[in-house]
Amino acid sequence: MSAPPVRQPTKRTSAGSTARKRVRDFSRQFREARLAARLTQEQAAELLGVTRRAVQTWEEGVLPIYPAQRGALGILRAEREIVAAGR
Repeated sequence: MSAPPVRQPTKRTSAGSTARKRVRDFSRQFREARLAARLTQEQAAELLGVTRRAVQTWEEGVLPIYPAQRGALGILRAEREIVAAGR
């Protein structure tokens, strides 16, 4: 009898690391936009119609990015432009 073939360790796919990078990038952009708009997490949550905990979670990057979050980032960027224009 011959020995069973040796299984090679599977390589991690780059899809997982790419997804994590996108989440980190979103989290950084979201926080930067909120701060540039001079909003606290609570104020941003009120503006976006979510809880402060949701904003905190998005900034921590612990969850995947959903379309609603991308929309929220757009709203914060618009708010930032209003602040920059001297609201």
